[in-house]
Amino acid sequence: VMWDQKAKDLGLDMTSFHAAIDAQALPRDSTDILAQRHFEEMAALLKQAIDGNGILQDHDIAFAAARAMRGQQIEMIQGAIRRFQKGLVFVQGDNGFGAQYTTHACLALERGLVANLKIIAGRQPETPILVETCAKAEEAWEAKTGHRLTDEQRAAARHIVSGPGMLANIEGEAGTGKSTLMEVAAEAWKASGLKVLGAAPTGKAAEALAASLGEACTCARLLMDLEAGRKALDAQTVLVIDECGMLASPTYAKLVRHAVNAGAKLVCVGDRKQLAAIGMRGGFEKAIEAAGMASITENRRQMNAKALGSSIGKMFREGKAGEALDMIEQEGRLTTLSNEGAIVPELARR
Repeated sequence: VMWDQKAKDLGLDMTSFHAAIDAQALPRDSTDILAQRHFEEMAALLKQAIDGNGILQDHDIAFAAARAMRGQQIEMIQGAIRRFQKGLVFVQGDNGFGAQYTTHACLALERGLVANLKIIAGRQPETPILVETCAKAEEAWEAKTGHRLTDEQRAAARHIVSGPGMLANIEGEAGTGKSTLMEVAAEAWKASGLKVLGAAPTGKAAEALAASLGEACTCARLLMDLEAGRKALDAQTVLVIDECGMLASPTYAKLVRHAVNAGAKLVCVGDRKQLAAIGMRGGFEKAIEAAGMASITENRRQMNAKALGSSIGKMFREGKAGEALDMIEQEGRLTTLSNEGAIVPELARR
């Protein structure tokens, strides 16, 4: 009452103010409306988790429920968790983190992707490219650059150019010469009358791929152009997707579907241990399961690194950071400092 009087003295109409507040408030018996609001908040929070890898675990659901319904009774929170779980697809049992679930939409996307990859893998090219054609491209590249391809690069190039099926995969870490073998493969495809088109998740990767293939853009741009009719694939097209492990599954699935519908050849290049996609992932893994892969492991970029060699990068890639740092330290290339304040002066000195 005191505050109402002070507001009135200031010229404020508190009767209208209270009426407006009451109009926005839920009736005291509107538990169903409140529960629906909590459920929608949970769904919004869990969408962020499901977009990551297509999997939800018990602790994800419990966390979202607790956050969306903070201050509510435990029985009400538990009821919301059970309600949400009923709308999910059970994937597998307890793995130390509780049961795992996915959504019907994620499951449908993955099943569709796998089916389309199997279709491409099972198709045969209208006119197979002979190994000799690839060999000529290899010789031409070596004559132009003055460098020699490794046995791994030759085998990988011939795998994607002359191998069976219309789906081919290459896996190799950074520095193993994937760009080089793609340049060789592109020449072999073009010499056989095929159109080569590249796509990568990022602009920087697309630029590097264009240097090897002649034409490339981001996956998002290619998808936009295909769906708008500005570009088209056909049975004489080779679609190369680089950095495939970084590509989110929804985008990858759409590109694969375009390749299936057009009868195009699909070549996927990447590294399953690389930085993962932002969004639901695993498409590159599915492609390898459908058609196998050629693997290149020799690190070409570090061949002349006298102190370190290619084993350092491999150790980091395999999660053996401690061993890698020990080797760097033994070579005198690791500097340790006593505190953060010494970092900038040391960097300036060097």
